[in-house]
Amino acid sequence: IIFGALMFISGLIIWFSLSLPKGLVRLSYVVHALGLLVLGPFIVVHIYLGTIGCPGGLQGMTYGLVERIWAKKHHPKWLREVESKE
Repeated sequence: IIFGALMFISGLIIWFSLSLPKGLVRLSYVVHALGLLVLGPFIVVHIYLGTIGCPGGLQGMTYGLVERIWAKKHHPKWLREVESKE
């Protein structure tokens, strides 16, 4: 959350760089680059774990349907609720 906020603030400073002091803008470029170095790997890992790392997860996100065995493994309470309604 902290690095996301830093990326947002530094991005705004870079975006409006013509109306702000040069030292602040230069610092914002450094902060923005460091934020990318920290958040970049987290984003890549998050995408991996949501797709390839969890077979069936992408199908659930895109189509809204998962196999019963996937639901039993990842969300057993939800599966019981759904099955009790059927």
